[in-house]
Amino acid sequence: MIKTLNFIGGWITLILAYSLLKSSRPFKIKYSKIENNIYKNLDKNIELPDKLVNAIIAIEDERYYSHLGVDFYSIFRAIRNSFTKKRKEGASTISQQLVRIILNKREIKFTRKINEILLSVFINYKFSKKQLIACYCFIYPFDICSGIFNLCKLEKIVLNNLTFNEACQIAARFKYPALRKSNYSKYLKRVRIIEIKTTPNGYKSWRGSVVRYRRILVPSFCPVGLERSPKIRHAS
Repeated sequence: MIKTLNFIGGWITLILAYSLLKSSRPFKIKYSKIENNIYKNLDKNIELPDKLVNAIIAIEDERYYSHLGVDFYSIFRAIRNSFTKKRKEGASTISQQLVRIILNKREIKFTRKINEILLSVFINYKFSKKQLIACYCFIYPFDICSGIFNLCKLEKIVLNNLTFNEACQIAARFKYPALRKSNYSKYLKRVRIIEIKTTPNGYKSWRGSVVRYRRILVPSFCPVGLERSPKIRHAS
């Protein structure tokens, strides 16, 4: 049902996006900016480690390979939870986040969100999933730098020789690009969730594992570069 919903919703949105591309100059300008930015970053021709890609997808967009740029199921679930549980939650896919980063538009407006959805579906039609997640990693704005390569360089991590634990910690930084004392425990918790979700059968058991993890006050691992970058890690 989820795949069907995302498939039908994706194709309807793609048709609307294609129509807008032909008829709306502002929409065409926005798409051209995104397209040029993606092509520019794909010229780097650098392969990302599979363990890092898997970790990012597991925590940021677990249905990344099965939707067409927008996860309509997650959108409906977020709307339902906002009314029934009074809880806000994100529903943006990696493609939507990529569009948001390139256009640098984050205002809370209905029209901005609709444009983001339409553009996300269209770039999924034009580019491969591998190309989109690569560009997302290349340009993501962390607090101390831009892009995964610069982050690894600052943390003295060899990207082509990542350990499983390092991959999970880097993936958690997409939620917490600026590590501070106020969010550090949440960051550690997210690292643990990624570790569980990316292990064999992790998708079936990770919720129960998170409950057990809540009883652990101090995790057994040391975050990447903690002892090397105290100034960055302990920013107030």
